[in-house]
Amino acid sequence: MTRNALREQFGSLIERHRGIVFKVAHMYCRHPEDRRDLGQEIAVQAWRSFAAWDAARPFSTWRSMRRATVSM
Repeated sequence: MTRNALREQFGSLIERHRGIVFKVAHMYCRHPEDRRDLGQEIAVQAWRSFAAWDAARPFSTWRSMRRATVSM
C-alpha cells in the first residue's frame, strides 16, 4: 500500500473513532485547547505505530491505539 493510501486509511479510521480519543482527552484535560492538543498528540502517536495494525482486527480495539490514548 502506498504512503498516500495509508494516510487516507488512517485519516478515515481516526475520524470514525475520534470519539474515543476525545473522550479520553476530556477525562484528562479541563480546557478545550488542551483537549484538542492531547487529541492531536494521540493521533500522532497512533500514526507512528499504524504500520503494526492488523486490518483484520477492529481499529477501536487496536492495542497501540489504546496504549497511545491512555499513555498520554
